[in-house]
Amino acid sequence: MNKSRTPASGCSLLLMIMMASQSISLAQTTIDGFAPQLSDTEHTLETRFRAVPSPATAREELRRLTAEAHIAGSLEDYATAVYVRDQMRSFGLDSELKEYQVLLPYPRTPSIVELIAPRRERLQVRESVIPEDPSSSSKKIVPLYNGYGATGDIERL
Repeated sequence: MNKSRTPASGCSLLLMIMMASQSISLAQTTIDGFAPQLSDTEHTLETRFRAVPSPATAREELRRLTAEAHIAGSLEDYATAVYVRDQMRSFGLDSELKEYQVLLPYPRTPSIVELIAPRRERLQVRESVIPEDPSSSSKKIVPLYNGYGATGDIERL
């Protein structure tokens, strides 16, 4: 089979390459969802943001954010939100907290989760304490619970 190219197919290939390279260069200067004049600012912020992470920093931030239980609506939750807001501000990003009134159910009594078949077994609703993780023994950790479901028994029909 002869695979010779005609001048028209060569022009088509050249045109496709030129269009692809132009779209690549446009993609590098403008970002979907941003006005062209704001794309440079966004590129600068994204470049700064990508330069921040390091394994040591990520480890320390994760340790800081998980050091104590912070169930939604608690004082610890608020302190975590303030910390994250302040960190964002330290990176030069506008950040603020907004307060919302929401329904947050909390358990009044410990939940009981029990299998009844094929064998009867009461399931643990507290996570196990991990000796290497001092926060895992915190009394502030709320046991698992079903916040929006009705109380009752569920049986297979």
